[in-house]
Amino acid sequence: MKSVKKKLEESVNSNLLDIGECNLHEVHNAFGSGLTAFGSDVEQLVIDIYYFFKYAVRSSHLQEQQKILGIPEHVFLRHVSNRWLTFQDCLERVLEQYAALKAYFHTDVDARSTSYAHQKRLATALADKKMLAKMLFLRNTAEPFAGFQALVQKQEPLIHIMHSESLCLSRQPRASARAVHCPESLLSCRRGCPTNKLCSSKAVGNCTCRREDASQDALP
Repeated sequence: MKSVKKKLEESVNSNLLDIGECNLHEVHNAFGSGLTAFGSDVEQLVIDIYYFFKYAVRSSHLQEQQKILGIPEHVFLRHVSNRWLTFQDCLERVLEQYAALKAYFHTDVDARSTSYAHQKRLATALADKKMLAKMLFLRNTAEPFAGFQALVQKQEPLIHIMHSESLCLSRQPRASARAVHCPESLLSCRRGCPTNKLCSSKAVGNCTCRREDASQDALP
């Protein structure tokens, strides 16, 4: 990106307006940094589950548990660590199959020494309630990032809403943290203050981002 901008400045016009780096890459790096700091164990679990069930025998045994529990007979998805967008779908699939996974590791034991350690590690992780809580938290956290990516990939001109959408995205994780750690701050915040509001609806094209209920601005 930097080399492209430099060439444009040299060959086209040195007075080109610099509008900054790629917004999507910035969002990608932000989520990746957060995942490394908080959810690296969940990310590794998602990767381990995919490779563990690549073998036909294990996959067929899991399928038996899926049928017993009435869970969709879906296969696991491959997560690439440098592509955080694959993480959300892969994690969603693991959560969908969570009951089948627990049943599999409770009943099926591979006696081979080469795979027993791997199986035991997965069974321990799936039995950990804290791990499940982290998985659910990361799934919810990933949703607004994925929504931002879907918006940015539209064909329409988006420069007029990038600033407001970036602000909305930055507020959503902070709102989640406040709800967990400081619920009293939510009760005392001013509802009419624009900086305390999330974007409730979007319009791409001739209109800019709008609020769902403008009357809230009049509230103290």
